[in-house]
Amino acid sequence: MAFWRANKADRDRKEGDRSPGLEVERLIEKGRLKDAVKQAKLRHRDDPSPEHHRLLERAYLLRARQLLEGGMASAAQEVALHLVEFGVTDPGLIGPSAELLAGVGLADRALALQARLADEDPEAAGRLLRRAADQAVLHPGRSTGAPPEIRSGAARVREALDAVRRGDEEAARSALKDITRGSPLGEWKRFALGLIAFRGRDDERCRDAWDRLDPDRAPGRIAKGLRSLDLPGADLDAPGLEPIERRALGEPVLGPLRALGSMVAQDRWAEATRILSSIRPALRRIDPKLGERLTRILSLPLIKAVSRLGYAEAQRTIRAFIAGADPLPIDPRWNRLWALIWEGPQGHIDEAEPFWRKYLKDLETAPGLRDEERPTARAIVLTHLGRELAEEASAMDDTPLSGFSRIDAEARRERKRAVDCLEEALRLCPTHRPAYQALIDAHRAWGQPEEAAEVGRLLLDALPDDFDTLMDLAAHHYRRDDPGMALEYAGRARALRPLDDEAIGQEWSARVSLARHHALKRRFDEARAEFDLAERLRPESARSLHLLARKAVLELKAGRDDRARWLIAEAEGLLAEPSPLWLALLIEARRYKLPKKTREPFERSWADALSKKRRSETAGALAELLSPFLAGDVPYTGRDTHARQVADYLRRTTRLKYRREDLASACSFLGLIPRERKLFETLAAKGSRNFPDAPEFPMMLGAFEMEKGPFRADLPKARRLLEKGLHLAEAQAPADPRAAAMVPKLRETLTSLEDLAALPMHSPFGAFPFGGPGSPLPDPSSLPPHVLDMIETIAGQAGIDPEDLFGDEDEYDDDDFGDLFGDEDEGPPLPPGPRPRPPASKPRKKKRER
Repeated sequence: MAFWRANKADRDRKEGDRSPGLEVERLIEKGRLKDAVKQAKLRHRDDPSPEHHRLLERAYLLRARQLLEGGMASAAQEVALHLVEFGVTDPGLIGPSAELLAGVGLADRALALQARLADEDPEAAGRLLRRAADQAVLHPGRSTGAPPEIRSGAARVREALDAVRRGDEEAARSALKDITRGSPLGEWKRFALGLIAFRGRDDERCRDAWDRLDPDRAPGRIAKGLRSLDLPGADLDAPGLEPIERRALGEPVLGPLRALGSMVAQDRWAEATRILSSIRPALRRIDPKLGERLTRILSLPLIKAVSRLGYAEAQRTIRAFIAGADPLPIDPRWNRLWALIWEGPQGHIDEAEPFWRKYLKDLETAPGLRDEERPTARAIVLTHLGRELAEEASAMDDTPLSGFSRIDAEARRERKRAVDCLEEALRLCPTHRPAYQALIDAHRAWGQPEEAAEVGRLLLDALPDDFDTLMDLAAHHYRRDDPGMALEYAGRARALRPLDDEAIGQEWSARVSLARHHALKRRFDEARAEFDLAERLRPESARSLHLLARKAVLELKAGRDDRARWLIAEAEGLLAEPSPLWLALLIEARRYKLPKKTREPFERSWADALSKKRRSETAGALAELLSPFLAGDVPYTGRDTHARQVADYLRRTTRLKYRREDLASACSFLGLIPRERKLFETLAAKGSRNFPDAPEFPMMLGAFEMEKGPFRADLPKARRLLEKGLHLAEAQAPADPRAAAMVPKLRETLTSLEDLAALPMHSPFGAFPFGGPGSPLPDPSSLPPHVLDMIETIAGQAGIDPEDLFGDEDEYDDDDFGDLFGDEDEGPPLPPGPRPRPPASKPRKKKRER
């Protein structure tokens, strides 16, 4: 203890003899600048000499620089303020201190300090303003001390850069127009203009702008990095780029990533997976999420690529990818990826379902989900699975073999599987709307409107303000001639969107229908009240043929013949000639159940009108009048007779000079009558010739071609027609609401065309056609499951053993397939490539022993 005290006394004596700045200098040399500031403060407090003052100034300056370079801008600004308040007396520190103050956002203090050296360095103020401009653009939060013109100019630069990012070149140039090239922000203007050219791949303009940038300022440094990385002809392996990558990322990865993208674009997945494996550790070190993001980006092109490969090659490719890629947090065991692969072009939902089921179990513990998110995630997967199963059941209904007991039984089983999936999804997440919608769509596709409506009502119990469902239920009850319920749902929809045209139209239809129900019960005042409310909804309908005819028939039923004649006269004045009026009155007279004696004048007038000269206006009005009854399947006595009479009227108009809107109405009407397809095609082709800018005619012709089905349709012709219609509609959409309404319909129809063209049934035996006459029957391993089902069903009906069609039993035995599918531990089988597969419905029985 005595020894320690003696040594301490000796050290204190030696330190007392040491110069006061030596200890501070020693701390500065070791980089312990925080301690150096503390020690300098102590020395200055004990002896506030000019030497100690300058020592503390230097310590403050170096500590602030250290904090700024370490990314601690706020702390650096605080230390810099201490320096300013303490005072800079050393002439050699005035310039560096001013630079520091400008770098931490204290440009006003920097300029005031630099003014003391204006005579010695007249350019210093300009440098400080440029530094302040760079800080204001890069770090707006640090620019509070910058001059107002710098702050406002920097805001315009940032606005321009944001516009460039959005692709709005005009807005970017507008934001930059008030910035002069000689101002401190002139460099940023040149940088932004060069960036516009850079994004547009205009190398010449880009170089013209960026070659003049100061390499020591931020715009020049940023431009240099961008040009090194992405301009055409840039060398990603250039020596100048590697230091940038190492400084920014820790190691070079941009070159391998670019090579990976090139390999994927060329479908060279063997090389791509090797690159992926090599950069996986580096990506994890840079950011653990980068590997996951790369997996998400590559999954879709991988699925598309393996669907075109043979079985063995696809298997190798998938397994190599899984070995080299990071799994997604929501798919830790890759079951989701396998399921998506099995749903590919050569896969089937029966083969994908086991992997979806495994994925459902994965979601119970997947690290990428919170506990409260797991039920919704599982509901999403079940909804997808249920929708796929529902489509499979619908495809069975549409097969030419529909009606055979086996096919119908399988379709019923598929329907039950689909419904069970979707109902399980709703049990997990009662507010998951897509599951409700998938169930509604399925019941509609299966011809079960009542079941679809019941699901819609359950949806409203969970989501009472669902506008689309309210509208669907209103339309459902209107079709069932239940206007009271239709009006209830339409009213709820209008309460949500009072100005929506579709909701107004639905309520209008419900009220007009309810007026007829009141009239049939002889509640004529209530019927008139409904007509009045309908007119308030759509004032323009007060002078429409449809409403005037209904009101006139109502008055005839009520015994007010004078009022009825007045309404008929008003309606007649709206028409070029009265034929459509007589048909409208005749239709409503039958729907309102007027006595035969009252109907006879309308029947005679209608019969006389059919023999008169044809007119474009009359043809269009007749077609428009009758189309809603056919499209909505609204029955009334004599509807089919009237449809035949109107079609006969149109048959004698093929040489008529039509107006565009009348011809479109006529084609729409004929498209609703299957036996009149030839006349429809004639008139639609006439419309396409006479009105080449009208999108509705190619749209109708394309849809007509598709309706011929996969065996008879000329799909390339349908595509040309639909694409022409879409081009015309998109060009006219901004000024024409009718054309705008056609655009989504045309896009949907083109999507349906893609699905139809992708069907294996588009050729007689799918994508595996038989050879010419005399060719042997194909090996069953080359046939898709639906073809095998077809052959087996036909053979069974003929009393033939299906396996006798394919040669010796040893060549076609289920036991021989095991090695192709592999053990479960080795990973799942792959869909691509020709290989034996059992039919989707159930495993094929073995050949019976002889």
